[in-house]
Amino acid sequence: MVAVMAHMMVIVSKGIFEKEAKGVEEGQVWPTSLYASQSPALAALKPGGDLYLVTVRPPDERLWLVAVLRGPKKEKAGWRAKPNTTPIVDITHLKRRIAFASGAGITAKPGALGMSLQTPRALTSDDVALLSGGGATPSAPVAKAASRPGDVGARLLAAVLDRPHDLTLRSVYGDWLSEQGEPRGEVIALQSNGDQASKEDRKRLEALISAHGAKWIAPLDEIVRDPQFRLGFLSGCTMVKLRSKAHRALLAHPLFSTLEDAGRDEKGEVVTAPGLRSVRRVTTTLAGLAHMAAAPHTLPLEEAEFEIHLEGLPGSLGSIEGPEYLLDENPHWSAVANVGRLGQLRTLGFDAHGTSRSVCGPEQYTWLLEAPLMRQLTRLKLERCTTRWVHLRHWLEVLERFPTLQQLEFSLASWEGQPSGRGHEQRLVLTRAGKNGLEVRIELTNRADHLVPKVFTRVMQSALADVPASFPSRISVRLTGSRKTKQELAQVRADIEAVLGRHFTSVQFEEPGFDLS
Repeated sequence: MVAVMAHMMVIVSKGIFEKEAKGVEEGQVWPTSLYASQSPALAALKPGGDLYLVTVRPPDERLWLVAVLRGPKKEKAGWRAKPNTTPIVDITHLKRRIAFASGAGITAKPGALGMSLQTPRALTSDDVALLSGGGATPSAPVAKAASRPGDVGARLLAAVLDRPHDLTLRSVYGDWLSEQGEPRGEVIALQSNGDQASKEDRKRLEALISAHGAKWIAPLDEIVRDPQFRLGFLSGCTMVKLRSKAHRALLAHPLFSTLEDAGRDEKGEVVTAPGLRSVRRVTTTLAGLAHMAAAPHTLPLEEAEFEIHLEGLPGSLGSIEGPEYLLDENPHWSAVANVGRLGQLRTLGFDAHGTSRSVCGPEQYTWLLEAPLMRQLTRLKLERCTTRWVHLRHWLEVLERFPTLQQLEFSLASWEGQPSGRGHEQRLVLTRAGKNGLEVRIELTNRADHLVPKVFTRVMQSALADVPASFPSRISVRLTGSRKTKQELAQVRADIEAVLGRHFTSVQFEEPGFDLS
């Protein structure tokens, strides 16, 4: 026997294994990447060596190989490597054949197996061959099945879909796919880079998803359009109208377990499907949101935007009081206001179509501010607000009233005389900063290239009316879409600073929002 001092066997205690690998069983992969030990005996682990992690399972002292860490590096927390990809295997039948470099083998008395393996043991080449499957005759059928690539892949895929929030497990599956030469493995690896992906990597991702994406989500491609992927799995999409029982039956498919953004779900039937366990965002109607609130199970939904169409409604419903009059006693809103199954909801957006003059004063949203739901929100988004009606002083009082509320966002439907979509778009964002501070962000999109500083001055003077001049806050301005000259942009900047400087301790113009180059 030749001693291979580079590879070692180490024990994982019963308590640690049952805590960190909870629910992982024989034949499945425990995607651990760390062996938390500073044992001096591990100094024998030479560069390139592997750690073979074993544990003893009650009640009859079965010895399991639970992970192999390939080429781990020592760090403060222990020994770390890429996540394990080796399925758990019962190696009890190998106990008498494992010799160790010392030649002592495993000779523990009944009840003392775990204790006898407390000290890390150097493995021989024959030991490594046994543990890797060479020369071994597995006694458990699952261990034999684990050696077949197709079965390993199927088990890893099933594990990802069963635990959709475990991104480490997706990386393990991606590594295995890459070893098999599957393009999906490359997608998972590239998307692991997140925002750091290069332009070339993004182009490569687009090409791979365009070529193979439909295959990865089949048979969901019957009802899914414009699929988006996160770490190789469906994360967002546009859903076609579900016109048949066959379409609705697809909502129970395991591939939907990773969906995070349900797109537009007017009736709420997609988000409430039991198989959609990861949905965080949706755009819907009030009736759809009420259906979600009445779901038979708590939803993971964190962000929802709902729409109300006021066109053609009589009297005051389409006027300035419209939203309040419409929702105060609306049964759909009552279901939503009382939370129901929306206990995880943190961001709410409201868009009223068809109002002649949408308003953004708190007095027009008593139906929302008095609702139990409001007490759990951290972000509120109000669409189609007319600029002249956004008074910061009133909304600052709302922030003070609700300590959990961190951000208010207003989409300003138009400048005076300039309908949104033709000339300008504005977003006004108030964000809580520290205990008493406030950050104000103004985003201006100038489509028609006729930004008039005087208009901005009138709008902001109205919005800032009655705000204390000493209010401890910062403001940032971002302007896009302008084709003005350097001199004209400099004048715009000076005019904006003149208005805002009287109310804010710091005025910052974001680059490249103001591009003076």
